[in-house]
Amino acid sequence: MENNGYIHVYMGDGKGKTTCALGLAFRSIGAGFKVMMVQFLKNWHTSELDSIKLLGDKFEIFRIESKKDFTYNLNEEELKLLREEIKIELNKAKEFINSGNYDLIILDEVLGAIQGGFIDEFEIIEIMKNKPKNLELILTGRNASKDIIDNADLVSRIDKVKHYYDNGILARVGIEY
Repeated sequence: MENNGYIHVYMGDGKGKTTCALGLAFRSIGAGFKVMMVQFLKNWHTSELDSIKLLGDKFEIFRIESKKDFTYNLNEEELKLLREEIKIELNKAKEFINSGNYDLIILDEVLGAIQGGFIDEFEIIEIMKNKPKNLELILTGRNASKDIIDNADLVSRIDKVKHYYDNGILARVGIEY
């Protein structure tokens, strides 16, 4: 592995931000890297979780699965619990980042956690500025601020041009989840 790890941001309203991050993770596993993904705001079982399990100890995931629904459907008590869970996930992410045990870490939907007010953007910028030099760090979510973009090395915007969901086709197992 080269001495420099870079910070990637995959953002936008299009389908494929997590898929892009996972593609990079699978590529890096093939090169002998060890990968960790911390998932924020995702509460449903997805097929990639099953794929990750098949990779054994080369690819680990941390997420709290007690989340009940999308944030806009939660009541105040559920939002309070979600804030606590996201704080735990963020603290674990910091531990993983500073552990030296991983070559690539994905903070999946961390931008949504910032946008939703669950994480202070300053904390993520501090992580970006102080990450170990050789760690590759990936952030995903719909929107990244100018400060996040300015502190990243690579930013890709994934925009929806056309999506069959707009024609009433719901998310499909193995394709969207």
